[in-house]
Amino acid sequence: MSRGGKNYFVTFIDDFSRYTKVYLIKNKDEAFDMLLTYKAEVENQLNKEIKRIRSDRSGEYVLFNDYCVKEGIIHEVTPPYSLESNGVVERKNRTLKEMMNAMLISSNAPDNLWGESLLIACFLQNRIPHRKTGNIGKSYQPNLKYLRVRGCLAKVMLLDPKKRKIGSKTSDCMFLGYAEHSVAYRFLVLNSDIIERNIIVVTKNAEFFEHIFPLKSSGTSEQPIENASDALSEDVRRSKRQRKETSFWR
Repeated sequence: MSRGGKNYFVTFIDDFSRYTKVYLIKNKDEAFDMLLTYKAEVENQLNKEIKRIRSDRSGEYVLFNDYCVKEGIIHEVTPPYSLESNGVVERKNRTLKEMMNAMLISSNAPDNLWGESLLIACFLQNRIPHRKTGNIGKSYQPNLKYLRVRGCLAKVMLLDPKKRKIGSKTSDCMFLGYAEHSVAYRFLVLNSDIIERNIIVVTKNAEFFEHIFPLKSSGTSEQPIENASDALSEDVRRSKRQRKETSFWR
């Protein structure tokens, strides 16, 4: 379960541009509500209508049938136990989950932050140029200058109502991701004298230390590879019998 009480996620992928939208949901039956949200946003922003939807035969997608018939949308379903029939979505879900897992492991973040990691993984995937469209399917090139290393340490400036003349003017936070529909970042407060800890704040006034991961324990050390190989080679038993050259020519 994520911090917001979400247990599942549903993805909607444009078949042409591969632009992906991820929604975190608490129950599987919320997938239909997310379809309505996605349809309204797409048709309003792009002035295009959804013609066709493809999904598997899971129970949460059964609610799509009556609505698609009413709206004139063709709802394609894959054959039973054939994931390859919907390979675009299956591969995308696998990529997102692998990126999410890599972010959690690299920053030693708790598992309840999987939702934040999944959203930032989708955010980055949408900014990777696609071979069909050249960019993210929009009329402008994405700006990548504001990207930061997920899970790194950030010194977040205190807001104006909480600033003080004596004492620290920043809070130690962990970078979580990017705010939706805003030019701001999302941070998890780790250490602060004023702001409550273990809460998520949204701001753009921060200084990043991308080589420091605050949740990683500094006391652990790994043995170098060369030392480990030397120790292994000493344990190998070698024969003391004198070897003679053998000629295969007579």
